Amino acid sequence: MSNQLPRSRRKKVEQALEDGVNPKGSPRSKKKPKIHRFARSRVKVGTMRTIRFPLLETEMGDPWPVRVTVIHGSKPGPVLTLLGAVHGDELIGPMALTHLLGTQFCGPDRPIDPENLAGTIRIVPVVNLPGYRMRSRYFPDGRDLNRESPGSSKGNTTSRVAQRVFKNIIAGSDYVIDVHTAARGRTNLPQIRADLADPASNLIARAFGIEVILDSLGPRGSFRRSANEMGIGYVTYEGGGTSSSFGLFSSSNSEGMYLVLDAKNNSRDTDSSSVGADLIGEVYVTVEERVMLPKISAYLLCCSLPFVVIIAPLILHQRYNRGGWHDVSTKHYIPEVDLMHMVETTQGSTSNPYVDETDV
Repeated sequence: MSNQLPRSRRKKVEQALEDGVNPKGSPRSKKKPKIHRFARSRVKVGTMRTIRFPLLETEMGDPWPVRVTVIHGSKPGPVLTLLGAVHGDELIGPMALTHLLGTQFCGPDRPIDPENLAGTIRIVPVVNLPGYRMRSRYFPDGRDLNRESPGSSKGNTTSRVAQRVFKNIIAGSDYVIDVHTAARGRTNLPQIRADLADPASNLIARAFGIEVILDSLGPRGSFRRSANEMGIGYVTYEGGGTSSSFGLFSSSNSEGMYLVLDAKNNSRDTDSSSVGADLIGEVYVTVEERVMLPKISAYLLCCSLPFVVIIAPLILHQRYNRGGWHDVSTKHYIPEVDLMHMVETTQGSTSNPYVDETDV
């Protein structure tokens, strides 16, 4: 689909492909990493720890603590953050990330082994905790958390939470994968959305091993756009629908995120192609046959509105006046009754007072 991009945009994407991003650290490195700090907590080298991070700092009420699992490798490397349920009703993220934290992927002699890991992985299965509890896309104040970034410590509730999430979780990352689904009532084909002109985002987008990659800037106020402006590689996975686990365990989700972790190696039979390989994309389009009215029908409809609203009432009013309907007397419809014939009678007369003699 690169031929559909504008020429200027295509040059930026090609430049990002040429630049590339070298990973920070290597599994073969002999350097020892430092202790990883997160939310006033320390994670030792070669260990895995789950930390409760409050979305709000409050002395009264629920601070909405979310679970952040930090896997700190024994070798230096980049920091990769995985986010789920930024929109509370999108369940694929929490389920996929919980599956990624299971014994199938994490632990000794597993694909994600802290002793053999170069770098740090931070996994947040549920970011929008209040929306997740309410099965709602939005925060309790009705705002979208993914439209308030980078947030403000003096703003509304959603803005303050966005500021804490961006400052403490996203800003300290080198790469971020944000798992989403389609909005309510729709279902998305599994896809990756990224700013392919950003070298770091381009790297992890191609390493994901998915068939469809969409080049797009993040919406204003989204975490992805704010992260790209800071030079953080950020991609959004879109697949399935809300309140559903459809397509959860496909190779484009949990395993796709693992391929990003292992993109520097790709030595296994099930791994994706190397980062420098050509990308082949397949796009499936479903076409529905619909009856479309010609454009002239819309013009006729717009032109007929003044006639119906203004001209038609004037014509009816004019005809009303010409017909004399405005000066109609009730005597043409209600017969007059002479009550005197009911009272005055001639003595000895046998005439009926209710009959007018002139009519005989």
